[in-house]
Amino acid sequence: MHIQHRYERHRYVIPAVICLIGLAIPLAQYYFRGFDDNTFTSWHLIFSTTSPFNYFLVLLGGVLSALILSRIHLPLPLSFPRALFLFLACFIATAFFWSTPEVNVSASRYVTQAKNLELYGIPYFLKEWGHGIQAWMDEPAIPFFDGVIFRIFGESRIYIQLFTSLLFGMTSVVTYLIGKTLWDEDTGFYAGILLLGIPYLIIQTPLMLLDVHTMFFLTLSIYLYIRAVEAGGINRTIAAACAIFVASFCKYSVWPMLSVLPIISLVYYLRKEGELRRDVIQTTLRVFLLSFLLVGVPLLLKLDVVVGQIKLLMGFQRTNLGRWTETWTSIFFFQTNPVITIAAIISIFLAGWKRDLKYLIVLWLPFLSVFFELKRVRYILPVFPMLTLMAAQGLGALRNKDLRKMIAISVIITSFATCFFLYLPFLKQWSAVNLKNAGQFLDTLNVDAAEVVTIPQQNYPVNPAVAVSLLDLSTHKRIFYHYVPGASTPDEDYRTSRFRDSWEYVNPAYYAGDAQAAAGEKALVLIAAGEHDKIPPELIGAISAMHHVKSFFTHIPFFFNQTLVTIYW
Repeated sequence: MHIQHRYERHRYVIPAVICLIGLAIPLAQYYFRGFDDNTFTSWHLIFSTTSPFNYFLVLLGGVLSALILSRIHLPLPLSFPRALFLFLACFIATAFFWSTPEVNVSASRYVTQAKNLELYGIPYFLKEWGHGIQAWMDEPAIPFFDGVIFRIFGESRIYIQLFTSLLFGMTSVVTYLIGKTLWDEDTGFYAGILLLGIPYLIIQTPLMLLDVHTMFFLTLSIYLYIRAVEAGGINRTIAAACAIFVASFCKYSVWPMLSVLPIISLVYYLRKEGELRRDVIQTTLRVFLLSFLLVGVPLLLKLDVVVGQIKLLMGFQRTNLGRWTETWTSIFFFQTNPVITIAAIISIFLAGWKRDLKYLIVLWLPFLSVFFELKRVRYILPVFPMLTLMAAQGLGALRNKDLRKMIAISVIITSFATCFFLYLPFLKQWSAVNLKNAGQFLDTLNVDAAEVVTIPQQNYPVNPAVAVSLLDLSTHKRIFYHYVPGASTPDEDYRTSRFRDSWEYVNPAYYAGDAQAAAGEKALVLIAAGEHDKIPPELIGAISAMHHVKSFFTHIPFFFNQTLVTIYW
């Protein structure tokens, strides 16, 4: 009776404390926001577009909702699997952010690469990758998938976003399966759902970049490899090798991350005895041999391209990495919900106390990131599923399921509120939204094509010509554009510039042609860096003959790099 009375007395105290902590963490993040040096969604900058009062008012409602939801038990039908719930939750959550503009200039490269496949086909893409198609330090897997989507469904950003959200949902499912395989279903479920507790990851999903795709294929490789080593079989061996093959051609940063595979083999070898150990060795050799064959043949065929890219990585990228670094505080306490980080740290001590060898599998990639000081959240984004698996192990220390549920719901609601009420309004104020809005406006005009002119910029960080492909992504009108090398100049030696890829821009052939000679009505689109940039004299006559003008000048004043658009027709 005494124990029961004591439980009843604290039944509501602990949830109330968790609610207060759920509110205290964002308050602390706001108060110490000066320590967030992220260059994309810094807490130091995001409140320039949002009232702190409105955000915390929403957050209060969210945390109270978490308290209520954690006390409600609505069991799903037995036929409704947890994996499907995770997939739908992650897919639907990220769909709310599809209106995010393409704020990263690197997206222009991937648009160009994918469009080459769309227009000229798969054989051309495979043959010209790294030659006729500028590859920079990219690998071809993700642009290949994007290009196939363009070719089948049409050139629209929404199809890419659907695909990326699908992969994000599948990442949650695969994370769940890893946790279920290594430990239990609850661990896997919490690990999968806690991916929604990483604000930076959610807001990356709508963008036409490579990181979310890379995260999925790396996580899939780890799961299929675990299944192959655990149960053997030719089908599992082939599946694991195929996943490794795709992951290897997502990003070069995956190569060192695949070192987790020998760790998996080592763990299973130590946990088994006798002939079962021999099975682990044989499966490991089969998967690695098949993987080397699948990866090695394309590498040999493109050896000149790969060697050149690795030289860039080891030279330019390694030298300039320090200019892009962020602090661990920014990565794990601002861009990631701190509860996930704290739970992950706790899990390290729990695993050590239990002497859980399987824990080494999920610890390895976060350990590598810290050991090699990869202080850039985009570079370690593929590691996040392992981080949430660690966090799920930490939450597992709580025996009270309602408390675990409440903490998880609180983390997810806080993360979603941060993305929707802070990050999204902030990103929609970036000048990149002008390209999106201008492209959509072009589609409403009774014109057949648009001639695009980028006003030359001197001592500018980014080559303005790369904005053309992002405008092209947002419109169905035909684009004519003639790039003039040297018209704009970087603010530093282009060979050491952080945006060197933009200054080595090669004009895509599909923009070539004489806009004046083309049949039909045409619009003139000027892309500038400032509202008062001078119009080139050779265009004044053409502009004076047009009767309408529409400007898109949204921008954040303290950002030096601006993309402003004016349409004449």
